[in-house]
Amino acid sequence: MADDPEWTLSAGPWRATVSPVGASLRRLSLERPGEAPRDVLWGYSGTANKKGGQGDVLMPWPGRIRDCKYSFAGKAHDLPKNDKEGPNAIHGFLRSRTWEGEHDGATARFRTRIRADDHSGYPFDLDVVLGYELLPAGLACAFVVRNAGTGPAPFGAGFHPYVLAGGGRVDDVTLRSPAAHVVEFDGLLPTGRVAEVPAELDFRAPRRVGATRFNHCFTGLGREADGFARVRVDDIEVWMDRGYPYVVLYTGEALGSDARRALAIEPMTCATDAFNHPKWGLRVLGPGEAMTGTWGVGLRP
Repeated sequence: MADDPEWTLSAGPWRATVSPVGASLRRLSLERPGEAPRDVLWGYSGTANKKGGQGDVLMPWPGRIRDCKYSFAGKAHDLPKNDKEGPNAIHGFLRSRTWEGEHDGATARFRTRIRADDHSGYPFDLDVVLGYELLPAGLACAFVVRNAGTGPAPFGAGFHPYVLAGGGRVDDVTLRSPAAHVVEFDGLLPTGRVAEVPAELDFRAPRRVGATRFNHCFTGLGREADGFARVRVDDIEVWMDRGYPYVVLYTGEALGSDARRALAIEPMTCATDAFNHPKWGLRVLGPGEAMTGTWGVGLRP
């Protein structure tokens, strides 16, 4: 569709589909000679067919903001409600925006501007640039955000890829997650406490997911010698640089017939409701200040 363009990137056996609508990542697959094509991420085509936030860019905050309210620099702010499951604001407001962009071969670049009068409850100016690149080992995604305003601005970022489960069920995969702590939740919102990860959610030693239900925000991520944290699902891994100290795992119980079809592994620069809990990774950017983050997905070597 002309109003819902999709661009195909390719490099070696890798194929990715991205779109200026939301700067979204819509597919990632492998096409090796002599083998059937393999989807690495649970994807879709056409905005109307998206389910459960597939491939979304979550800015200027990831997760929920309780009751759509927060205070910053001594001023109270009220955000529009956009959470189907409660009276909250969720995942920012760039998911439905059409970004400017271009693509070439294995790369795509997107950019957009958040202006102070764009959205009720977020009176800040930001420039955002985001890129995808296919590499020999998979796909990398990087962003840069810069405060283009004259005062400080709160910001957080997240991404929402779903790793496709082998055999079509999350229950059957082997998961390794390097998280030592979990943000304690009461329903869909945090209590304000960060706890040691309980045994039932502790996947630092790889094991089968089985009946475990995930909709949790984790932190205390163990990092490997290269500085990256890695969440592994069978032979697929999602890696995150130090810009992402939090990750959400979600088995999609709210997705009806698609529940537990794939495991969302969501790199996040801050925790859910960090606008009300700034110590949970909320960045406050001064005028002209920028922040970056890089994550990716591929197969284990």
